[in-house]
Amino acid sequence: MGGEKVPAEDGLSMAFCHNFGIPACQRRGDGVFSTFSASREAVVSGSLPSSSTFNLDRKAALLAGLCVAVSHSFNVSQPVRFSQIHRSTSMSISISVKDLLDAGVHFGHQTKRWNPRSKPYIFDHRQGITIIDLGKTHAALEKACAFLEDTVANGGNVLFVGTKRQAKDIVREAAAATSMPFCVDRWLGGTLTNYETVKRSIAKFKKFQQMDTSGELGKFSRKEESAIRREMARMQRNFAGIVDMGDLPAALFVIDVNHEAIAVAESDRCGIPAVALVDTNSDPTTVKFPIPGNDDAVKSIRIVIDAVVAAVQSGLAQRDSRRQARGVADLKQATAAVAAAVGVAADSAEANAGGAEVSVSASAVAEIDADGDLDAGGDGEVVVAPKKKAASTRKKIAAPRSE
Repeated sequence: MGGEKVPAEDGLSMAFCHNFGIPACQRRGDGVFSTFSASREAVVSGSLPSSSTFNLDRKAALLAGLCVAVSHSFNVSQPVRFSQIHRSTSMSISISVKDLLDAGVHFGHQTKRWNPRSKPYIFDHRQGITIIDLGKTHAALEKACAFLEDTVANGGNVLFVGTKRQAKDIVREAAAATSMPFCVDRWLGGTLTNYETVKRSIAKFKKFQQMDTSGELGKFSRKEESAIRREMARMQRNFAGIVDMGDLPAALFVIDVNHEAIAVAESDRCGIPAVALVDTNSDPTTVKFPIPGNDDAVKSIRIVIDAVVAAVQSGLAQRDSRRQARGVADLKQATAAVAAAVGVAADSAEANAGGAEVSVSASAVAEIDADGDLDAGGDGEVVVAPKKKAASTRKKIAAPRSE
């Protein structure tokens, strides 16, 4: 976008994107990106300055048209944010598009390194840098947070994965705040696809720890003790975050899908949905819930993880209530099944009792002799009598004559 920022003719302070919470790009002396602005009154009334006064980017103009369209549905005196548009289908988060802009989430990689599959999430290319559309980032973040909240509330765990240097400490803090498993040192190949073997290694690590605590490890020779301690140090690095995982996680949260390509591939093979912060040099189609954004800056990583931590904590708060609700529902279902089974058994017993005896109307009683099929009862009913078997005639065979 060309041109310098020029005040409006009416002397207003041009606060278009700040008022409506929608980012746009404009050249600025100390950087490439700024916020295009125009007064709210000028946008609603349609009295924007002419193109000779300032230059408006084509995509920013489309965003301006969106603001004018939604201004009739929302209170114009308050900022209209993308979260208000997607709130009906997503979780409400406390982070706004302006917060994402201030954290630098919109900065992508160089244009020569961009992945064409990330095109749906790209706003534009400026001076060799790819710019991410923060509106789509905010919507994707809300959708991912809603999924994580529901997963945790239903009793599932989320495995946090971030082994790159910028994300290690932030991921470790987030996992500690939510009591979730994490991996920040090295992703072991087969952690998900070969979890039974990994579980045996974790059991061995716990055994070594127990031996060290009880003092049994000191009974070994110095050489054996040194070897075991080296093994324990290696296991501590590899299994520190997943020692108490217990079973496969219900979801994965990943920072940089390129750096954690093995973890993403394993989660896809195991059918575990993954939520990931995806930059413009990555393929967002490899994960189920991509969050387009800068995955190299510490501020960008932190603001996204803060939203994820809030969603996980909200899910943990709902876990007990949902467990009780599921218990009540299961009890009702079991009670209904038992009642239905008892009713079926009673109906079956009545049917068997009714078919044991066959009665005939007393008005059609006929006297039949002892050789007949029916026998008249004393109470006027005719009861079926068993038929007598016919006497079998045995053929006599003459004995052979003796000579």
